[in-house]
Amino acid sequence: MKVLGKALEKDGRGWMRLAAEDTTDVWQIYNVIRQGDIVKTKTFRRITKERDDSSGAVTASGGGSSERVSVVLAVTVEKTEYDSTTGTMNVAGIVAEENSAARVGAHHTVEIAITRPVTIIKHIEPWDSQMLEAIARAADIKSKADVGAVVLEPGRASICLVTGEVTSVRQRIETSIPRKSQATDNALDKFYRNTAAAIVRAFDFDALRVIILASPGFAAERLRHTIIDTASRQTDDKAAKVILKNKSKIIVVKCASGHVHSLNEALRAPEVRARLADVKFVREAAVLDEFFVALGKDSSKAIYGRNHVLAAAGLGAIRTLLITDGLMGRSIAVIRKEYVGLVEHVRAVGGEALVYSSAHETGRQLDQFTGIAAILSYAIDLDDIEDDDDSDQE
Repeated sequence: MKVLGKALEKDGRGWMRLAAEDTTDVWQIYNVIRQGDIVKTKTFRRITKERDDSSGAVTASGGGSSERVSVVLAVTVEKTEYDSTTGTMNVAGIVAEENSAARVGAHHTVEIAITRPVTIIKHIEPWDSQMLEAIARAADIKSKADVGAVVLEPGRASICLVTGEVTSVRQRIETSIPRKSQATDNALDKFYRNTAAAIVRAFDFDALRVIILASPGFAAERLRHTIIDTASRQTDDKAAKVILKNKSKIIVVKCASGHVHSLNEALRAPEVRARLADVKFVREAAVLDEFFVALGKDSSKAIYGRNHVLAAAGLGAIRTLLITDGLMGRSIAVIRKEYVGLVEHVRAVGGEALVYSSAHETGRQLDQFTGIAAILSYAIDLDDIEDDDDSDQE
């Protein structure tokens, strides 16, 4: 993320001009834009020109032509949409500033695109601490530790790219494996060759910090062998040389299944943690694992749900707070402010507060447990506190 400029008042209102450099940055922009903000960026409008035969002036009737023109529009946000498959975002709203291509009050949708600058003006809700923290983190190139990961089992593979904020499935491969022995061997050979070729197309081995191959049984080890063996036999190929140079980045780990939801299990593997100890999502995966273990052993020291967590915070019992940016983004203004205050409070009293990305596998798992949870310093009795997890969303 590039921060191209900003002007913020003491109360947090003001503007920031940003440029997304990848889909992770688009997700962060999605999470800071709120209804009522003004978003200003370049977009395209189709303009119909109708001309008077005698003067050439534009008229309301008569023959004419249309053309697609590039304009800078400012819209007051009514609705935002993020497409996790393509990593793109649309902002729908009402044109807020007069423009030659659109009148004030007209409805228009603009796309937040990679490298295209966007100005976000907050004049109703301010920029809060979590928004500013997210932007600062996105602007810190050191925090963008890209990891390639393949979760597989014979006949099925999911090729993923994992960043600190987003897990994206780049390609799924499914092959029918017959039962007969010779046919089975041929089908498996083809599956591993196709998967290895897809990995080479999807991953930049020079740029990635590690490439995780995860599977039950020995499928991951066989895939690793196929990747390196294929590259070794293509000595004149530039891509093959890159793979061989970076083969030490490939880590083989065990997981329960070949489905993509096992990715979180792979990220918790000790050898992965050792390589990525300084990476945000590895720490988050370890804490989420700790939460589930604690929940299974003693539910009075691991809790989830807004009211339960707020009650524990009021008692000073929270050791680690877990909350997703998706929950904070969906919440009405007064509840979001409450969540931001909760994060600040836990950190101020010496606890740890982790904000998970709902576009990341760890965040998706936490969202299944209401999007907010806590590991407590000591057990407390919450039986008399009702939990209401649907009252805080827009």
